[in-house]
Amino acid sequence: MNEKKRKMIVYVVAAISLTWSAFNYQFDKPKPINQNKVEAAKQMTLSETAPKTNFVSMKVEQEKEWGRNPFRPWIRRSNTSINRSKSNNSNLAWIVGGILYSPNSPLAYINGQAVKTGDTINGATVIAIDKKTITLEHKGKIFTLGINKG
Repeated sequence: MNEKKRKMIVYVVAAISLTWSAFNYQFDKPKPINQNKVEAAKQMTLSETAPKTNFVSMKVEQEKEWGRNPFRPWIRRSNTSINRSKSNNSNLAWIVGGILYSPNSPLAYINGQAVKTGDTINGATVIAIDKKTITLEHKGKIFTLGINKG
């Protein structure tokens, strides 16, 4: 098929489709404007058209049980390891918030504080921080804290 014949076919198909659409398109007459609605709209003030605002007491809203605050860190007890010392001091607890591991300077979050190797937290010295565990020494005993998948 040469170029001239191809162009002729395209033009004929275009003319047929335009003719078909012109005869099948239904021209709707515009609907008359209801003058009563226009006058009523002109008479309305801005306060009538604005959405109604219900002011809510923040104190009442804060006292409701909404669940967890999305802007506070969330520590699930089931995903943290808690090791308690067996001594009489039962308030010694180390809650792992997370581990930020890099080979040069690993960090761990224990009880909400960032610690590195050699730091002391709740009387325990951080011995090592690995990718998934933290090793602490407290009164000659060695504890290993880990993070569970969450």
